Amino acid sequence: MHRKVKSLSRATSVPSLNTLELDQKLSLSSSQLTTRNTTATNTATTRTSTNTDAKSEETEEDDIRYGQKNGRKVIVSGTLDRLIESLADETYIQDQDYVKNFIITHQYFTTSEIFLKKLFDRFNMQIPEGVTGEQLENFERTRSFIRIRVINVVKKWVETCFSDFQTNPALLPSLHHHLDLIKDEHPNIVQFVRRTVDDMMNGDGAIHNRQANGEVPRPRVSIEIDKKNEEDLRFFDFSSCEVARQLTLVESSLFRLIPKDEFLNKGFNDPKVAPNLHTMINRFNLATAWIGSEILSVQDLRRRTAVLAKFLKIGKRYKDMNNFNGVMEIYSSLSLTPVSRLRQTWAGLSEKHRKIFAELEDLVNPSNNYSKYRQIIKTVQPPVLPFQGVYLTDLTFIEENTNRLTNGLVNFDKMQMLGRLIDEVLYFQSVRYKFEEVPKLRDWLTNRQSSSYTNEELYSRSKLLEPSTSSPTSYSPASSSPTSPPASKKSWFKSVRFPSVKELLNTEDYNFMRKSDKKVGRKRNSFSPRSTTISVVNTNQSLFTNTNANQSPIGVVEEQKETNN
Repeated sequence: MHRKVKSLSRATSVPSLNTLELDQKLSLSSSQLTTRNTTATNTATTRTSTNTDAKSEETEEDDIRYGQKNGRKVIVSGTLDRLIESLADETYIQDQDYVKNFIITHQYFTTSEIFLKKLFDRFNMQIPEGVTGEQLENFERTRSFIRIRVINVVKKWVETCFSDFQTNPALLPSLHHHLDLIKDEHPNIVQFVRRTVDDMMNGDGAIHNRQANGEVPRPRVSIEIDKKNEEDLRFFDFSSCEVARQLTLVESSLFRLIPKDEFLNKGFNDPKVAPNLHTMINRFNLATAWIGSEILSVQDLRRRTAVLAKFLKIGKRYKDMNNFNGVMEIYSSLSLTPVSRLRQTWAGLSEKHRKIFAELEDLVNPSNNYSKYRQIIKTVQPPVLPFQGVYLTDLTFIEENTNRLTNGLVNFDKMQMLGRLIDEVLYFQSVRYKFEEVPKLRDWLTNRQSSSYTNEELYSRSKLLEPSTSSPTSYSPASSSPTSPPASKKSWFKSVRFPSVKELLNTEDYNFMRKSDKKVGRKRNSFSPRSTTISVVNTNQSLFTNTNANQSPIGVVEEQKETNN
């Protein structure tokens, strides 16, 4: 089959624009396809070519290159004009993955204004000189078909990445300007696009702004929270389920605010370029520090084990809610040296809670490049709160191992990889969790999270509570967590500075720490721990060995106060 110059390509017969349902996928019957292929070869204006098959001819063109993937032909690279032409051409099936990935990544190699202009240039392509008769009829049929494809691309753009039109104040007026130019000739098309824009604006620009199915579950709060002052509330006043729900609502709302642009062009490394993404990262760090602080702020051993067990139950709730970011927060915090070395605290856990930890570890353990997590994330249905660190790892790999251009052409193979990754983010952002907010509990939790120990303070506190009889392993905050990224990626999980210890602790615990500082030797002897130091969470056996034969495992003493959940 011969390929024509850009405006004339292959002709086809298509339904009338007045009768075509624009928002449905376009398809042609076999007879229509045969007619199109036959008329295409009779068109006078064609690109000079030899009698070779379409694949070899197109592969050798200077302005676009193709490859094979999963048995089908895909675009590997091309000039901007040819890539846009391929978005809205007259081929049998419009490649929706190609369209979607182009829309998601177009700002990587052009601007939204140029993209919009070239789309409408494609829509308004002019009749070539000297084309008359049957050739003219073929051209007009082809142009009608291409116009439908262009409008489908515009619609897809508005629906998928409406943030492009919200963050760029000139883009939406430009779209309406282009629509005004064609509204007299194509009123149905203009009305169709503007209705889509209005729908997105009424939905606050969310991709689909949907909620999870089912009824909103009632909050599981057993106390009269509104009648209590915030300072009178205690961690064990609330069920693990409700704590997980409220923190999931907070973090999922932050996740849904991250625009796709912050994942492109290595912008995720710069807080100024990606402020929403870095807010999410800082939130992760904050939660990780808070979990460790809640555990290490308790002096009594049995109560400390109870707090540890409660966080494991919260992690189980996170897992059930598909809040993998929350699961990773808990696993990361419990894997920190200041927490993982607490042999006596871990030894007091019941078998039930040991199994919960094993489940969480199996899910988000970073070994084998998070292989178990990656398998599960492919199959779950929204609402989902994914772990951002895996996306950033993949983005860095793509950025550092592929070039933007290949032989002067846009490397669209790279765009396909970026597009698929970001499309997954957009997919998970599209559905909101359907939990009822409990503002007082939410605010109380977030206030406690903002008052946590620093990494150095966590370790000091850990050594005071359960000092080692042998020389301790040297502590490095940057390397204490197995989830920390390589040195080149440290900016993803920066240490967050918090208020001083005196500001954070109650009077009893603060005085306890001061006395311990003055009488380290006497305090160390009073604990009488076994002489084993655990630097990281390696095996369940190392954590759960009971160091005191007279100490029976406790489920959670204080957790008996909770609602059965």
